[in-house]
Amino acid sequence: MLDEDQVDRIVDCKPEAICECGGLVERLHQPQRHQVFEVPPMRAQVDECRNLRGPLRGLRQAARGRAAGRRAEGSTGPARAFTTNAKLAPTNNAAEQALRSIVLKRKISGPTRSLRGDHFLSRGFSVHETCLRQGRDVWEFMHSAVHAFIANAVPPSLLPQTGAAVPAPTG
Repeated sequence: MLDEDQVDRIVDCKPEAICECGGLVERLHQPQRHQVFEVPPMRAQVDECRNLRGPLRGLRQAARGRAAGRRAEGSTGPARAFTTNAKLAPTNNAAEQALRSIVLKRKISGPTRSLRGDHFLSRGFSVHETCLRQGRDVWEFMHSAVHAFIANAVPPSLLPQTGAAVPAPTG
């Protein structure tokens, strides 16, 4: 359990000032502490690539011809950067494949009934996909996470180990 100075927010859950019997309620002991570790919501990074077009104003006729020649020779913008950079994939298939399992679950089972259910599913699928991409056993990770929770120990990390090869996603 983290010290009070290490937590982001402390929420005091106070009982009513007057008991059901009509007597005053006094705090006799230190409050019982309970900590909830929330994983921040994940957000996809969206890049918009725009090809700027229009007349080239203020340039002499010869400069316009050279600029048009460069475009015709195959100068590419960020939208076609994958044609000159072998490390860039021409599609976003990896991202679509990572979301496929949760989309299929939602289509088959329908949505969850609460925000807590949404969080549970998103975290579960995030752990599942991360373990798959790192070549780790999901059940082994979950087993060690539950044991760490019960023992009040440091939970296992999903951050990739340094020097570990990340396999390509399957299916």
